[in-house]
Amino acid sequence: MLDNAPTYLAFLAAALGRHQLSLNSHEDVSAFVAQHDHELIAISLGAVFFGAMTYIGNGPNFMVKSIAEHAKVKTRASSPTSSNTPCRSCCRFSRLCR
Repeated sequence: MLDNAPTYLAFLAAALGRHQLSLNSHEDVSAFVAQHDHELIAISLGAVFFGAMTYIGNGPNFMVKSIAEHAKVKTRASSPTSSNTPCRSCCRFSRLCR
């Protein structure tokens, strides 16, 4: 879920902007959901399937890793080039980790 939320929010904000609506307005978001449900489905699917493959979706993973490293907690590599061990967070679907 952590991977998908930032991507979902970014895609939703972009879709709202296309219709001159604001993410900061509860009324605008409600109107978008009521009138553009097909776009909401597309946003949801896009966030689920592509959230893990973008830096938008992986921002929280990098933040958690940074916090853990600052606290001297050993973590796995954050990129496939920084170790021989495949990482699961930054390139889950990438051929580089296989």
